[in-house]
Amino acid sequence: MRFPRTFISRLTVGLALVFVLPAMAQTAALPDVVGIRPGMSAQEAYQALSERAKGSKIGIAQGTIDGIDKPVVVLMALQVVGSSPREEIVVYLTYPPQKQIVWAVRRTLTFEPGKEPTKADVMDGLRQKYGPELPVSAWAYWSFGEDARRSNMREVASYNCGGRATMYGVDNFVTPQPNSPLPYLQPLPNCESYVSVRAQVENGSLVNNALASTVTVIVEDTPAALRSRTAWKALASGQNAAARQQEIDKAKQQQKPTF
Repeated sequence: MRFPRTFISRLTVGLALVFVLPAMAQTAALPDVVGIRPGMSAQEAYQALSERAKGSKIGIAQGTIDGIDKPVVVLMALQVVGSSPREEIVVYLTYPPQKQIVWAVRRTLTFEPGKEPTKADVMDGLRQKYGPELPVSAWAYWSFGEDARRSNMREVASYNCGGRATMYGVDNFVTPQPNSPLPYLQPLPNCESYVSVRAQVENGSLVNNALASTVTVIVEDTPAALRSRTAWKALASGQNAAARQQEIDKAKQQQKPTF
């Protein structure tokens, strides 16, 4: 798995920025990945990762964004060393000025040759957890409201909300720099209100296509991501406008040129 250049594989970097937040009580059981779900505080997510780490370090990635004085922690990642199957989990956090919470989780399991489960068994396990899926190309797709209730799948299918096979911003993640947009792709029309689950079951064998060599499950809370983006852009725009006005006021104090 490739991470941004700012990925720092140590425990302490940036924790002060995110762990000062109080734990956020869950008012609804949104879909989760191994117990990590949207709406969790950074501290809760970090604790959940710690319980799965088995001695592996948790990586913290941070970046500088327009309007925020300090570097912002944007994700936490865990690669469990020596696990079978190999397990990788990435947790994505919303941005200030709102309280930082989890908006997306991605988990990837990679099975050793000879130890792969069947694709059918993997899909059965996913259906037991999330319910019946909406097939979307190579991905399976589930959709929920922020109240954790299943969406009207016929309506979701008509909007083609599952048509984007990569999560908003995660597969082309770029650490934000000053004046750059947040790493969220715009959701498809009419799909802004859904919490989604995507799963991809891949086969790396040339001999038996019924086996699952890699399983990727992604949960993302699009409404939470968009609220974070809107609040951040309002903050950045206001600060930029104030800075421009200060420059204008300073320029008015300069001696006027003669012609």
